[in-house]
Amino acid sequence: MTEGALDIGQDIRENQEEISKKKGQTEKREEPVNEELEVKARKKSYLSLLYIIGALVVIFLIAFGTTQFIKPKQPYVVGSVIFEGNIVDVPEGYTYVYNGFKFTRFNNVWLTRININIENRTTDIYDFAIRFSPRELNGISIQPGTKERILNADFVYFTTDPDLSSKAVVAMIEIGRAIGDKFNIYNKPTKAALTKKTKGNNMTVITCEDADESTVVMYFKIGESTGARYEGNCILIEGETEWDIIRAADRLLYQMFGIME
Repeated sequence: MTEGALDIGQDIRENQEEISKKKGQTEKREEPVNEELEVKARKKSYLSLLYIIGALVVIFLIAFGTTQFIKPKQPYVVGSVIFEGNIVDVPEGYTYVYNGFKFTRFNNVWLTRININIENRTTDIYDFAIRFSPRELNGISIQPGTKERILNADFVYFTTDPDLSSKAVVAMIEIGRAIGDKFNIYNKPTKAALTKKTKGNNMTVITCEDADESTVVMYFKIGESTGARYEGNCILIEGETEWDIIRAADRLLYQMFGIME
């Protein structure tokens, strides 16, 4: 064998030894994975994600407004609105009368004053704030008998699909504040739910199959049309888009308060 061949072989052996040394050093630097720390890190990341989602929902509700019922302390003044105890003038075009009710646009919501007549109770007057005004909801149908099914129920569930956004939650809040006991209006026991289980969420699972003679299930969902209808004691609040679900919920409220038929 020639001297040149020996030199090449020696170079190859030296390179192989160098590669082995580097590989060994790399393997020494790699530390075993601590499974407990990894699980904690994942939990921390998941909780951070939940906090972010929760914050986004809160921001959305503040920005876009939801139903409010306030006991008035001052008379309603045409062309103005009461805000934080003060009478504030409203620009022309931001107010109109619908079916005897004056609606005023203020702070991204519509305001009006309603009389709530509940059997065996005195009439209560509320300043009522809502996302959409009646003119924006013409053409949305509510199946006759929907209101009666809600008011005759002993318990009402609000449920929606977990893959929908916070807009569906807004629609549930719009209805829930009127039907539940927060504002002492219809005072029905209510509970929010989802239609199926999701990872990391312990909310009750409720579907239309859970409705019976004493329990109404209100299902807020995407549908082929916008409106409210029922199948037995399951009331479907449907919208072609998620914004339309809110519009359907507001339309139902107007019917319950006698503002729209």
